[in-house]
Amino acid sequence: MLSLGQKYGIDRLEAACSRAIKHSAVSWKSVQAILKNGLDLQQPDVQRTLDLPEQESLRGAAYYQSSQIHKNNLNGIYRLIKMQWTTPSWRRPR
Repeated sequence: MLSLGQKYGIDRLEAACSRAIKHSAVSWKSVQAILKNGLDLQQPDVQRTLDLPEQESLRGAAYYQSSQIHKNNLNGIYRLIKMQWTTPSWRRPR
């Protein structure tokens, strides 16, 4: 790391290390790549929000709060468990 500090300067090395930590890329090669590509000189990443269009095919919160969906899921799970215990292994779907 000290050689990178000598080559690029302490301020750039600190910025590169901060960026590496932020992205969980804390190897020497990662810090070197950040410095080599000048990523430490860029402004910090700004969290961007995407405005997604509403789609009719998406289920809303009400769908998941419905007791009927929970009953259907529990019935499906019960059938799978029952099949595991009552069906011989050679006849179970894979």
